[in-house]
Amino acid sequence: MSKQYVASLIIVNIRDSFVDNYPNAKSFSETRLFQDCLKCMSTDNNLQKIVTENDNGTPPVQTLLKLFKQNELCIEKEAFYNHQCLGELMAFVFKKCLHYTEQKSNIPVKNDFGINSATLYLGCEKIEIVN
Repeated sequence: MSKQYVASLIIVNIRDSFVDNYPNAKSFSETRLFQDCLKCMSTDNNLQKIVTENDNGTPPVQTLLKLFKQNELCIEKEAFYNHQCLGELMAFVFKKCLHYTEQKSNIPVKNDFGINSATLYLGCEKIEIVN
């Protein structure tokens, strides 16, 4: 049996609590990139794709970047000036919203944006994201 989460409630939780948990990301939360991250995660079951790929060994940041390209969102390399914030956003989603309890850092990632490594999240039962 899988644990269900509602995508729109996760997005609300990000809007309401992300900066409280990651105060250094305040300026990131005011960027187009942040808004596009939320838009991407709330579109076409993308959040479920990110979770499934994570559970299959692909770091969420890598999947998010792939979905950005597929959805033609904010894909200019210059927009990723503070890619650490993308990692913090995924950490918030996986640790605070989805309650993953473990992580494995410095996993090499493939992308065109200059991000070399990311974190994989572990220690959670099967999750289903519903709209």
